[in-house]
Amino acid sequence: MVLPLEKIYQRINCQDYSLKDIALYFEKYDGYTLEIETEDRTIKVKILKSNLPHLLGLQHIFKNSSNKIFYRGYNGFKNIIDEKITWETIKEQVRLNKNYSIGIKMIEKRISYLIMFFNTIEKRCFLKELNKYKTLRNTLLKGNYILYKEVYDTNHLVYPMLSIKELYKNNYIIETFIVEDNNLLMERLKPIKIKSIKLIEPRRKKGGEFWRGNPKWKSEFK
Repeated sequence: MVLPLEKIYQRINCQDYSLKDIALYFEKYDGYTLEIETEDRTIKVKILKSNLPHLLGLQHIFKNSSNKIFYRGYNGFKNIIDEKITWETIKEQVRLNKNYSIGIKMIEKRISYLIMFFNTIEKRCFLKELNKYKTLRNTLLKGNYILYKEVYDTNHLVYPMLSIKELYKNNYIIETFIVEDNNLLMERLKPIKIKSIKLIEPRRKKGGEFWRGNPKWKSEFK
């Protein structure tokens, strides 16, 4: 039985869901603020539906496209909703890319963990500071922090993670989402203790007034 995406707490089979299904699920987080409190800093990052094409890695798949705007940001999100971007169009682009290293398996891996990551983000998340000069190798991560989980996939450990980038002081964005499996890379990153995480609703109109609403959830880390 195929479960609703809101009830997914482990890796999914990507063939059970369309990209439109993923987009409709992710749209529910549009405007929420992810707040991570540590012992010496508070990281607040806005979640936007326009993040989704980048989180899925479409910028890699369609790197050589003559119309890159079609696959990015709000345009990319809308084209997923309108089913102008589907599994079939991605597979066709991968075929055209031929030897390009980013392929359908990478996209499927991201999607297969993305849903469980957001559904369980309040449980067993860890934070590390990313210093590109200490990673020992090139990495797709360009952010300053990674918020990640440790998940056993068959017989080895993988790390689904959000990369969070500081554009300037106390202004953060979601940089990307990947699934890492390199233990050496993870060992080289500086751990940061999380005190709490909360997901804050966007402002809504209520009786003509704007209100912020209550956190959807809050998790305390001991």
